[in-house]
Amino acid sequence: MASSNDLAPFQGPYFKQLLRSQRLRAPRMTTDVGGQTGIIIGGNGGVALDSVHILLRYGISRLILTVRNPQKFEPTIASLRKSYPSSAIDVWVLDLQSYSSIEAFVDRCKTLDRIDFVNISAGIILPNFIINEATRHEVVFQVNYLSTVYLALLLLPVLRERHPPKKPSILTMVSSGLAYVAAFPEQKAPNLFAAFDDPKNWSTSFGGDRYSTAKLMLLMFLVKVKDYANPDEVVVNVTDPGFMRAVGLDQHMPLIARFFVWLLRVAIGRSAEDGAMTFVDATVVKGKESHGSFLYNWKIAPFPASMYQSEGRSLIDKVWDETLHELEFARPQDILNAVKGKTT
Repeated sequence: MASSNDLAPFQGPYFKQLLRSQRLRAPRMTTDVGGQTGIIIGGNGGVALDSVHILLRYGISRLILTVRNPQKFEPTIASLRKSYPSSAIDVWVLDLQSYSSIEAFVDRCKTLDRIDFVNISAGIILPNFIINEATRHEVVFQVNYLSTVYLALLLLPVLRERHPPKKPSILTMVSSGLAYVAAFPEQKAPNLFAAFDDPKNWSTSFGGDRYSTAKLMLLMFLVKVKDYANPDEVVVNVTDPGFMRAVGLDQHMPLIARFFVWLLRVAIGRSAEDGAMTFVDATVVKGKESHGSFLYNWKIAPFPASMYQSEGRSLIDKVWDETLHELEFARPQDILNAVKGKTT
């Protein structure tokens, strides 16, 4: 099966495609998840929590959910354990705005005997420009891109060592179909990350293009990182849940904006079950054929057209180089070489 990189570029218009895709329904789940151990990053709400219900319903043996505040999640976890007593359900602390929290979480993952999949479902949209005091980066960029890829990098060698017998571990990052229409206005800046952290580049329209750009950058990161992972050991893919009927990332928007988004949700929103199945499909249904690919509507889909062009390929290299430089404190190239089986 062809990967995203082998397909013809995405042909718009995107919003026409979106309306058509919102009418699609998820394929029926037939994969056996008994015996599996999975990790859902951000599994305390939204589509991630809906995917938790599906996996538990199908009898997954162990599921680890991450939250920033376990105390607030106690009623939900108690209900899950009561409804699915045959599955082990753990709650681990993870704050994606803290590198030390990410590192502590990965160290804890090393205590597991096997990891069948990890789904990194980080996502945030904010109406105002805010700097994360711990990293000194703008928060939407930090959570949707930097923290996601840092976590992914640190997890790669762990998954390589703990993939299940005769099959790879799956590492899924959650992007968005909005990557297809991301303008990426910062792309001409001498330093991309510095441009993201400059309040002068922040749009007043709820962050403008920042969320879409961060999700596009995940696809660019995927194109580069896939070459370091052996798909017999670790499969890395990216998925899009679609536009959901339930309230999601718009929770921080002003009231009037949330009202119009609500109207749109009522009109074309995807059901919780269908949206959650995009997560389940990427992590337990798809296999080696999805390595390095963007999963859209439960299928391997092309990348945005710009990523196939020479200027876009140069931008991919620039994003990759700045990412490795930003994370130099963790010696990312050594991590990647180790995943690939190279010695330094």
